[in-house]
Amino acid sequence: MQNPDGLSHTSEVDPESVLLNGKVGIVTGGGAGIGRGIAQAFVAFGARVAILERDPEKAERVAAELEAKGGEVLGLEVDVRDAEAVEKAVALTADRFGAIDILVNNAGGAFAAPFLETNARAWDALHGANLKHIYHCTQSVARRMVAQGRGGSLINVVSIEGVRAAPLYATYAAAKAGAIRARTARHPRERTRSGHLYDGGAALPDGRSEPGAREAHGTARTAR
Repeated sequence: MQNPDGLSHTSEVDPESVLLNGKVGIVTGGGAGIGRGIAQAFVAFGARVAILERDPEKAERVAAELEAKGGEVLGLEVDVRDAEAVEKAVALTADRFGAIDILVNNAGGAFAAPFLETNARAWDALHGANLKHIYHCTQSVARRMVAQGRGGSLINVVSIEGVRAAPLYATYAAAKAGAIRARTARHPRERTRSGHLYDGGAALPDGRSEPGAREAHGTARTAR
């Protein structure tokens, strides 16, 4: 099916048609919501997965859930806003699985912040949660991909709010716009691909929704 953006959208994919056997993926914020779903899909398609999650209980729970289904999963307690913590987690993943082929920068969060009332602390919090960690994680993983010599895929989960400023969420929208515009500096021989997964939104456990979480189209847009 073709959407107005010119991209094809498929509601369901047969795991046997697109296998990730032998691949290793990292999913940030993989302890719940969209991140958990991505980790589940990776396991279903045959990949080994590292879940980077700030909440240790969520990381352990999802790792155990996926291991019970036959997956090879590493659950790590990591605050991805901390560059040193990210570097350690990436090293642990490489030590455990031998390589890293896919990074999904999924972690993020939002809260209402009227523009005229948003202070520097709120700005820093929203950009740290939605943009800064992408730099930390992508740089760390991309360096290893270059060293491995076999390339890989770098994916940012972004939001429709990055191309429109929703009321009360201008600062969040600015951070997501930065994530959309971000591109990995390409090494002539690195063979990496960078792309975005546009999510219109996902319902929260209590039934609420938040910006970027309302019309999940699962659109993958790859820049080569």
